[in-house]
Formats: sequence, structure tokens, C-alpha cells
Amino acid sequence: MEKFIIVAGSPNSGKTLSVNMFIKKVLSKGATIEKYLFGSSTNFWNTRSGGAIIVSFNSKRIAIISYGDTVYSVNEALTNSDVLSCNIIICCSHATRGKKVFNYFHDYIKKNNLLSTTQIVPIYKNLLCGLGNETLENDSTANLILSLI
Repeated sequence: MEKFIIVAGSPNSGKTLSVNMFIKKVLSKGATIEKYLFGSSTNFWNTRSGGAIIVSFNSKRIAIISYGDTVYSVNEALTNSDVLSCNIIICCSHATRGKKVFNYFHDYIKKNNLLSTTQIVPIYKNLLCGLGNETLENDSTANLILSLI
């Protein structure tokens, strides 16, 4: 894996909405959907719900998981061979509620020695959420992710 982008924050900080906006943007720029993962429904990114897909874009395979509320769901993604074979993984992480998911990511990165092989890009949503214009802020985060791939 070349890049591991983690969008972290408190519940309702816009993590899923930002990543879903990113999916819309990358599809509008020509990405093609290779596979829906874990029972994700078609076009989940047009809702407030999370989901998971793999897309092809600019000769890269990108796994996009727009949820991260539980360790179980994150572990399901990060132990999936289709996800792990991607060049880029983008996912969400709760950074509160006992920090179980947040700590899972720390342990995963350390256990797999990713810092020496992968560009880790943390995006912390709590710094911007609640500024009064969530749509603009989520769009800005989506554009940031797009610029990173």
C-alpha cells in the first residue's frame, strides 16, 4: 500500500459525509467502480450512510471505506485481501467513545510497520466541524483527499 488516509473525528463530525463527497468527486473525474465491499448498497455515497468500494483511478486501485464506528467493521476492511491489495486505502475512524477504533489504527500501523513503507495521512475532522457551514467544510475535506491521491 502506498498511502493510508484516515479521516478521524467525533461522532457526527462529518467523516462519512466527507468521504462520500470524495467518492462522488473521484467518480465524476473518471474513476470506475471495481467492487462493492461488505454488502454496501449501490450509490451509498448519495446518502448519509457509509459503505465500502474499490475504485480504479489513474492506474491506482483505491479502497474507500466511509465508516469506522466499530473495531469489528474496521478490522473487516483491514483484513480483506481485496482491500489490502489496493494502492491507496481511505477510511474513517471514531476518535472518541473510548478511542477503541482510533487505538486500533495506531496498533495496526505499528504492528504492520507501515510508517516505513506507507505514507500515513491523518485528517482530523474535529478541528473544523461545527464552524457553521458543514457542507463547505466536508467539501473541503473531500477536495483535500482528492489532492492526496
